[in-house]
Amino acid sequence: MPELLRQPLESPAAWRGEDLDQQQDWIYSLTASQLHELEEGLERTRQSGRALSEIRAENFPLPSFATCRERILHDMEGGRGFAVLRGVPVERYRPEDAAAIFWALGAQLGIAEPQDRAGHLLHHVRDTGRNLVSEDNVRKYQTNQDIPFHNDGSDILMLLCLRDSKSGGRSRLVSATTVFNQII
Repeated sequence: MPELLRQPLESPAAWRGEDLDQQQDWIYSLTASQLHELEEGLERTRQSGRALSEIRAENFPLPSFATCRERILHDMEGGRGFAVLRGVPVERYRPEDAAAIFWALGAQLGIAEPQDRAGHLLHHVRDTGRNLVSEDNVRKYQTNQDIPFHNDGSDILMLLCLRDSKSGGRSRLVSATTVFNQII
């Protein structure tokens, strides 16, 4: 085994939850100008009739988001591995408009990839009343069952909460680098 794999990894990605309470630099809040650009982009998208999957960074420009985008990408690729973006006023929007804004923000960070064998690019995580045990082709994100820690197959994963759940619904994160450091 190479020597590197026998030593703890020193990296910003090796964090602990209690450390995050002390540093809030992983939280980004949208500014008034960024929100204004989102609104303008949403209106242009509505008028164009462009489908969600056709929204690209170039047809939904967010120039005042550029510096924030670069910082988020740095956090994702060379930093702690995640970021939280706050301030999308989802209560103002119809679900399809919130999806367009979500997609546009994602387009600023990368290119959407299929999430499953069927090629879906966007999933809605919610309890649909389906049952994992008695039904075929049911995924945990369609039920009220707890989803344990896992690794999604993507470079970047984005979540947007449209409505708070009555109970549960909390996302949890763990540093794989810290887990590795504890194991070795």
